[in-house]
Amino acid sequence: MIMMKTAMAGRLNIVGHGTGAISTVIVCVSYLSLINGSLSKSIEQASNDIAKLQSALRRETTTTHDVRHVRSDVSSAENRSAAIRNRIPDSRNEAKLLEDISQVAVTCKLAVLDYRRGRVNEQNELAQFNIDLTCEGSFSAICKFVDALQSLERLVAIEQLTIDADGKDGPYQLSLSVALFYRTESLAVGQIFVPKSRPRMTEVNTT
Repeated sequence: MIMMKTAMAGRLNIVGHGTGAISTVIVCVSYLSLINGSLSKSIEQASNDIAKLQSALRRETTTTHDVRHVRSDVSSAENRSAAIRNRIPDSRNEAKLLEDISQVAVTCKLAVLDYRRGRVNEQNELAQFNIDLTCEGSFSAICKFVDALQSLERLVAIEQLTIDADGKDGPYQLSLSVALFYRTESLAVGQIFVPKSRPRMTEVNTT
């Protein structure tokens, strides 16, 4: 986890400073895609693992040693699934989100210039809403801020990230589109929901 988060900051540094670009645009997948594969892939894999392992337990040919091993694997898969579910709240709770983001920005010495509520999609069991942020600060502060968002208690998916600067030394302006998730009443406790869409990643650098 830490290595991948560090790589994310390094990725921004390489693109922003290594190219010497005046304007750098990065359209990236959610941070889970960078850390642990896509959100849907992680949940789907955990669900498939649990089903296969539980099926193995029911087979008569399974030995006592195998049973212990399989049960351990089932527990591990269930823990991975639970870790993801536990980061998805039962309500939108946007006020708490704004408070958390503001605190992260202060800690990273980044100024939040604008906060806009985006689209909301409650058609599925796992509801999603988006917010758009505009911040300003040093390049180092931006890298720290992006890493800190990944460590929030709540699951956060970065959909689009844009960094602009008037000159080589900044100041830099960060435009960020973030997707967040929350459960709807139709998502039963312990149920695993697999989002249908899978994010993509492209990069565009303009000089």
